[in-house]
Amino acid sequence: MHEQLDVTDRFRLAGGVRADFTREQSRVGGDKPGEQAVEDAATHAAASYRAAATYRMTAGGPIVANLYGSFNHAFKPAAVNFGEPEAQGPILEPETADAGEGGVKIATTDGRLALQTSVFQMNFKNLVVSQVVQGLVVYTNAGAERFRGVELDGEVTPVPGSPLRVKLGYAYHNPIFTRFTMTDDDGTQIVLDGNRLELAPKHLWNAEVDYLPSSGLGVFAAMRGAGARPVNRRNSAFTDPYAVVDLGASYAVGRYRLVGRVLNVGDSRYIVAESELADAQVYLNPPRRGTIELHVTF
Repeated sequence: MHEQLDVTDRFRLAGGVRADFTREQSRVGGDKPGEQAVEDAATHAAASYRAAATYRMTAGGPIVANLYGSFNHAFKPAAVNFGEPEAQGPILEPETADAGEGGVKIATTDGRLALQTSVFQMNFKNLVVSQVVQGLVVYTNAGAERFRGVELDGEVTPVPGSPLRVKLGYAYHNPIFTRFTMTDDDGTQIVLDGNRLELAPKHLWNAEVDYLPSSGLGVFAAMRGAGARPVNRRNSAFTDPYAVVDLGASYAVGRYRLVGRVLNVGDSRYIVAESELADAQVYLNPPRRGTIELHVTF
């Protein structure tokens, strides 16, 4: 259910709620003679909800400015370990998150400039993570985490009426474990409170320049990157910062536009994510590649 209310011509409220009822059952083993099956079941009843507000600070004039804020509460049953059934333990606690965000959007009515900045914080409980226990990858609830940060982005048209666009963005993120103790292979407990989540960068940025007229030749270039990231939960090793460049050109005639792209020009193979199927296994960014597309406007 979602509702929206215009309190005044400048102030708007919105919100919604969803009821969640889940029942889970698991059974591991018991298929061989004399083998005891391990069974578990869990039932959860919870609600996810959202509230948001927007205030328009300007009334007419060349600049439009809006303040906005929102709060979200979310609930989700824990993930199941499909990779190694023999490592499947009791059903984990469901994940919950409380997130708040606020910011301001500013734009000129002629479309030449748009800016946005926001701050956010999300408190996460029972995040499901994997760890190795006696050679098996098992899932566990990771206590509590906090995701906090600031994001800024903008778009400008340097020449009025021109198809040239310049976009810039920057984000500062600080995701940390606020309460989590993991068990090492030898059974030693390691307290990770205050450590950053693995592969989570503090600094992210992007830039893009587009020249895309409605007909004829167009070109575009984009660059994105991130700072150093911890490769483990102990934060004892970090990756190098990375940057990726994409280039392209297009040609438009009437309703048709032919677009060619070269993605990851520098062939950057940075780590994208850690595999959920095995320890110390990772996914890498795809290599340099090219695409050709035909876009048709109806």
